[in-house]
Amino acid sequence: MNIRTLISIQGLLFSTLLVASSIAAPRPQLPKEVSKGLASSSSITLYSLQPWGGPNIPQWDFHGHHVLGRLDLSPDQAKTAIAALNAALSAGDANVMSACLIVPRHALAFKMGNDAYDILICYKCGQLEIFKNDQQLPFHGMIGGKPDVLNRLLKSAAIPLADNSVALQQSYAEEAKVALKLAEEGDTKAQGVIAAIFMRGRGVKKDETTGIDWLRKSLGLAPDDPKFQVLLGKMYADDTDQHLNHNYSKALELFQRAAAHGNAEAQYQIGFLCDFGDGVAKNPDEAMKWYRQAAENGYAKAQFEIGVRYAQGRDAKQDYAEALQWLRKAADQSHPEALAWMGTMYDKGWGVPKDPMEAYFWDQLAERYHTMYGNRGISFKATPEQSTVLRKRLTDWIATHPELPAGSP
Repeated sequence: MNIRTLISIQGLLFSTLLVASSIAAPRPQLPKEVSKGLASSSSITLYSLQPWGGPNIPQWDFHGHHVLGRLDLSPDQAKTAIAALNAALSAGDANVMSACLIVPRHALAFKMGNDAYDILICYKCGQLEIFKNDQQLPFHGMIGGKPDVLNRLLKSAAIPLADNSVALQQSYAEEAKVALKLAEEGDTKAQGVIAAIFMRGRGVKKDETTGIDWLRKSLGLAPDDPKFQVLLGKMYADDTDQHLNHNYSKALELFQRAAAHGNAEAQYQIGFLCDFGDGVAKNPDEAMKWYRQAAENGYAKAQFEIGVRYAQGRDAKQDYAEALQWLRKAADQSHPEALAWMGTMYDKGWGVPKDPMEAYFWDQLAERYHTMYGNRGISFKATPEQSTVLRKRLTDWIATHPELPAGSP
């Protein structure tokens, strides 16, 4: 190849790259019905949102985000807002998807006939969420641009923008007043909301005792009801809970009171605290004692814990027969990990003869119940006759067992 030919090839490649780079990326598109509705609707509302605002009563809630204010747009304002949205779409890319959680600070809402449409807009992460009658519609790609136009519309009506701490606290305080009034009138949803408001101190002075009492009222339970004691104990034990100050001692006290009445979940929770040394000295023997009490009372999570310990010889003498007994009890309540372990028992031949077909059956159930332990390489090449048998067994099992694991929150 001579130098002239090489230069010609290089020039052709360079020209090709220039042409490719000049081809615009496809732009994201709104669903056709949404575009049509925006163009024809005579009433469009612009919202100012504080992301992740909850808990809210409906007046302040917009798909889980706190409403700071709303503006019913005039025809000219609506045209401006729609143009801003179209500009954001034009500046976007249909082939790129954001990996961030949406944190919308703006939204547009309108009706078309009997249908209500909501468009949540996040300029920060380039995402839209679109809802029709509270059901999410598909949207692909990322938007671009800045929120300046929508912000000017909101400011023109003296509506505060997101992250304005003073306006947000005022909004929270107004919401708390309304929630308290509805709660006192017997609205159970408002009672749950005001409970969270008092426990978090959002818009009111933080008062855990008052919040707990409203929570109890919202559930229609007595203060000494074991179910309420367990719920409250779990809130105190959960170090990620945003409502109550984390306190293992209070959690343990509540679990003990409920366990004294034979509550199986409370017994399991005490075992869990002893197992991990949360708020008490770590004590495997004590944990096993409480797990067994809960398991004997039919609590699936405890049955699974005991079964695994016997299978592994952890905190108990290894006993495959005992392990299989407890794992089967938990599996019969659709406990996902117990289903997976049943597959392992038959796959390895632990306490039972090796049975690839039986192992595959249990593993398929584990996958059906969405456990990360399911489908771990247990394979089985079934004959047509065996496939028919497996399908019928799986169908019959699913039809006669709980959809969710017993003891699930």
